[in-house]
Amino acid sequence: MKITRGVCTVLVAAGMFSSWAANWIAADGEYPVEANWNNNVKPSATDRAYMGDGGIMRIPATVSETMPRFCVARGTVYMQGGEIRMTQTQYPLYFGDYGRAGTLYMESGTFAAEGPFYGAWGGDCAVYQTGGLLSMKGTSYISVSDGVDCSCRYECSGGEFRQTGKSVVLCPNNRGTAELVLQDEGLFNLADTTDGLRFGAGTARMHVYLKTGGTLVTPLVKSSDINGSSFVFDGGVIRVAADSASASDFLQGTGYRVASGGLIFDTNGQDATCTPDFVADGDCGGFEKRGLGVLTMSGDLSCMTGTAVRAGKYVAASPAQLPGWNTGCVRIESGAVLKVGGAWKPEEWQLLLETATILP
Repeated sequence: MKITRGVCTVLVAAGMFSSWAANWIAADGEYPVEANWNNNVKPSATDRAYMGDGGIMRIPATVSETMPRFCVARGTVYMQGGEIRMTQTQYPLYFGDYGRAGTLYMESGTFAAEGPFYGAWGGDCAVYQTGGLLSMKGTSYISVSDGVDCSCRYECSGGEFRQTGKSVVLCPNNRGTAELVLQDEGLFNLADTTDGLRFGAGTARMHVYLKTGGTLVTPLVKSSDINGSSFVFDGGVIRVAADSASASDFLQGTGYRVASGGLIFDTNGQDATCTPDFVADGDCGGFEKRGLGVLTMSGDLSCMTGTAVRAGKYVAASPAQLPGWNTGCVRIESGAVLKVGGAWKPEEWQLLLETATILP
């Protein structure tokens, strides 16, 4: 279907926005009060909930609803402890479409869908998660774009985003801007996906910030430095998903940067191999290896200030993979193992032995 108004043409997928049975009309109201919906009728188990004209919706802890789709083209939703479950596998939950902006403040409670999350479907989207659970299936998208420039920022400071199925993709249509910020106690859990976290291409601009307290669990990451895009490690933890089949090539692509908080890598009992180089993002912190399992790095880590091997085994083929080897800033905890490869010169190996801290 094509909708034309003046000189502006917008293409809309047929049936995507048709026959909304329940439309939000309140400037500021509580779900599911019927007076806040058109025709004084709240969504039923067969109706789709829709916000298209703005306003604020507050979902209290007393709410427990099931519906096909929950869609916010324009407006702001505060999830404050309720439970909304969406049964449709196509477009079950999205925020911001075609020149409009949708915002979600996820404080507690649950949004759970049988399909993906769509952020910024041609519009703008912001998600601020401080608690609760967003549980999605299939492939979710941060900044869908759909042929136009748009932006989506997903900030997870608490609670959990959980994806099962295939992956989470930033800018899948290769346009727009996407930011994913994981910090404080936020968990972005992609353990039950096959392709983990992936960047788009084209003219897209994509950034992931893994900050102190934030955790990303994934079978792999495919990043890119296209148009200045980046994946910035800044004190958060990246954890290899259990039983990961792709850990042999865990970090793929380019654009990996390290800020002052440093790179913390948890192999979680898996054996993982990473090939990319890392560059400093301003002041650069150190490198820390956690968890059982073997981590092998073959890229350049020399921008970092030191190395701590807390558990498991770390393999450094050359001095470039062992930050702090020549400054006394290498620490091997009791029970952990450091293995160095054949690219080390005898004098380098000797200096490492003399200056490293190796706990019995």
